[in-house]
Amino acid sequence: MDFNTWYILLCVIAVVSLVAFIVQFRRTTNPSTTYQKYLRLLAIPFVVECIYRSIFPSLYLQRFVVWDTIFNSILLDRTLAFFGEVAWTAQFSFVIIHLDSQLSSKKWVQICAYLAVVIYIVAEGMAFYNTATTNELWAANEVITEGFAFFFFFPATISLLIRQKGYAWRYAKIYTVVLCLTALIYPLYNLLVDSKMYMKRYRQDQANNKTYMKFLPGLEDAAVRRVKTHQTTDWSTDMSWMVCYFSVACWSSIMMMSPPEIVKPNDSEGKKSGTPLLSKNGSINQV
Repeated sequence: MDFNTWYILLCVIAVVSLVAFIVQFRRTTNPSTTYQKYLRLLAIPFVVECIYRSIFPSLYLQRFVVWDTIFNSILLDRTLAFFGEVAWTAQFSFVIIHLDSQLSSKKWVQICAYLAVVIYIVAEGMAFYNTATTNELWAANEVITEGFAFFFFFPATISLLIRQKGYAWRYAKIYTVVLCLTALIYPLYNLLVDSKMYMKRYRQDQANNKTYMKFLPGLEDAAVRRVKTHQTTDWSTDMSWMVCYFSVACWSSIMMMSPPEIVKPNDSEGKKSGTPLLSKNGSINQV
């Protein structure tokens, strides 16, 4: 994919995301529970970040930008990512905690949900550090830590699935399956693909005897220095993850503005799952 096609695709994704967000925001104007209210509000930072970064994409360590304007500032981009990504992770965490509470709460599941957010915040600290210093090794450490954070969702969602055995395949159960797969695939992608890309760049920098910036001067540099480029070769290795990030990840956040709720099997569903016609005392069950 060449640069122009890629950038047009990002702009189209931004428009679709904006329309989907507005529609979903209007549909959820009056949340009936605190749970729904929080999930709705937490979507805002991440969706805004994804739409903004689709229009003003950048590569932090190279200082590459599409537009030579303060709106495409590397530090601004990184700051938006901090708030957006933490809010997105918190959405998943809140959903797991809520569904767990509906299925006879297990403390370890809730601990996993909280730990994922805490570890993701640590990863965000690494992101600021590699952005400032331009050290690709810390970029690799960042994505590995982000994957590690999400892996805590995996045992939690397995527990939720086990406890939903016999429940109908509705939003909550489907959501749990998708998050379970995400909590496995995302860490593996970060470990086996993303981190290797950054380590390759790190080894190239080491071979070229690159001098890394100090943290505070590096932050100042990230705020003011921009290298405008529309060369496909400068963006090609990062195109795929940006498209997935700004579309699929963004849309998952919009979806969670209408968060899942456990719907326990009713009598008619009980019949489908094999509810016996006779009770233990010999009377006929109403099915």
